[in-house]
Amino acid sequence: SIIEFCYATGEVIGTQRVGGLVAYFCGRNTELGGAINTCFASGNVSGSKEIGGLVGYVGGGQNRIISNCFATGHVDLTADGTRGGGLIGFLYGKALNCYSTGAVTGGSSDIGGLVGMYFSGGTAVNCYYDTETSGRSDRGRGIPKTTAEMMAGAPSPDIFTDWDADIWSFFPDNQYPLLHLLQGNIKINFLPSDVVDYNPLWSANGGITWLAHKDVYPVPAGFHTICFKELTGWNKPQDRNVEVFANAGTWPYVSYSRKSYIIAVKPVPAEGGTVTDGGSYLYDSLVTLTAIPSVGYHFVAWGVGKMPVSTDNPYSFTVTGDRSLWARFETNEYAIAASASPAAGGTVTGAGTYTHGDSVTLTAVPNAGYIFYYWTGNGVPVPDADSSYTFTADSDRNLVAS
Repeated sequence: SIIEFCYATGEVIGTQRVGGLVAYFCGRNTELGGAINTCFASGNVSGSKEIGGLVGYVGGGQNRIISNCFATGHVDLTADGTRGGGLIGFLYGKALNCYSTGAVTGGSSDIGGLVGMYFSGGTAVNCYYDTETSGRSDRGRGIPKTTAEMMAGAPSPDIFTDWDADIWSFFPDNQYPLLHLLQGNIKINFLPSDVVDYNPLWSANGGITWLAHKDVYPVPAGFHTICFKELTGWNKPQDRNVEVFANAGTWPYVSYSRKSYIIAVKPVPAEGGTVTDGGSYLYDSLVTLTAIPSVGYHFVAWGVGKMPVSTDNPYSFTVTGDRSLWARFETNEYAIAASASPAAGGTVTGAGTYTHGDSVTLTAVPNAGYIFYYWTGNGVPVPDADSSYTFTADSDRNLVAS
């Protein structure tokens, strides 16, 4: 029997002779042979005896050949389980140009990164497994290689020796080889269009390789989980499961959304004025705050916490997060100047600096031989003002007693 150009992605749970693609591959007549060629399995597999990521049990001798295949699922045996491997649990045949990357856990004996147990001349030629992802480092049960070595690219004397580039696709870095006929492509298109300027990234292999907008990434046919990288100021999309078909592309559209932040503002003191345009803003938008003093107050500065940040009014900045600002107002102070005319005619008291709303009293005291007539402010007579003139400070003033 021959099985070729097939793949399986589902989880398989059993007890004995359990495989991600084939459970039991054998025949009574060892001379007839059989082959599993150009196939893969990506689902998790669990059981107690003869458990493999691709095939649980291969029997029948060297005429039973597993070639150009791979498995990526987690192989998990019961605590007392036996004969478990990332690719094949029990091998009485030949494996050629294959690899596995899934974790191999549990079991008590005959557990291997690639093959659990060889029987009576069973062999694995140019077959490899990932020591880091499998958690295994045994020799004699497949050739152990690190993740970096497994993703090294083209065949060499050290890895993927004599593998056929007409069957396999090899990649420069951060990707395991794939089968030409059983691979597809994923391309993520990000929305909205302006998020592309912030360089959103996606991964189809759990974050080992991060890709940009419209990058094309080859993957085995089947279901894949796409994850997305955190992007400052944007809500990250949820992980997405996509199905990829052999020799086809899957090009989903995925949306980020800008985060919303609160810009809180308050006047200090509260009676000192008002502040406009606080509220909710999207990330990277421009906000302009305006401080409007109450009568008798003037704006001093904007601040955050105990630190001033700007004396501009209006004050504009780009939103990068929640922000709580205060606008500092202070009471106006006025210069009240007073003098006598002529200077020899007398003296004037009460001039000085006053706060808005203060009561000011100016008193004109004539010298001998002079009398007081009136007050003038900026050359204009002040009506009904006696020599002792009281008023409320609300601006700078320059008064003259004549």
